[in-house]
Amino acid sequence: MNIIRATHQLAMDMAAYGDVAKAKGLVEDAKDFYKKAFVLENEAALRFPKEIDILTKFVWLRSAATLAFKAGLFKESEYLIELCRSENPPEWIEQELKDILELIAKTKNVPLYKTKKSLQLSGVFKEVNSQKNEIIIEDKIHNQSFSVIVPRSVLIDIIRQYLAEQIHVTAHQTPHGVFVLDNIRTAA
Repeated sequence: MNIIRATHQLAMDMAAYGDVAKAKGLVEDAKDFYKKAFVLENEAALRFPKEIDILTKFVWLRSAATLAFKAGLFKESEYLIELCRSENPPEWIEQELKDILELIAKTKNVPLYKTKKSLQLSGVFKEVNSQKNEIIIEDKIHNQSFSVIVPRSVLIDIIRQYLAEQIHVTAHQTPHGVFVLDNIRTAA
């Protein structure tokens, strides 16, 4: 646990260096520090056990998403936002996540609430990454694998019911290509 907290503290130190570099007008140096901070904070947030303190996990996920944004890593930022949302954070964290999405949309000059792309995926439920609330579906017909974020509240049931089974998934894709589960069932 001490290593996780030390990793978080190192991330905050790197972020502070990024802020200083940005204030001095050293934009590329700032982005480099933010990227290093993101890598560290992402590691700490994903490894932090929510059973110990769920609020800390939410705050660190939000922090990692913010650092990814500052580093220009928009897809990573959006991924962490969706991961945090899948855990049903408190309203004030949810609002801060929406604020980050608005910043991404403004920076990329794209509409924030563009229509979500809904898609159907069929394949074998191959593996799970419980740290990231993620299932991997392998589509052997098209020789592709898809990573789908799943709410933690249903992840265990999905693993028990569908692991190694042929499944059909309905998911929506965020503007930066992150897949989020809407529905899952056994393929007919």
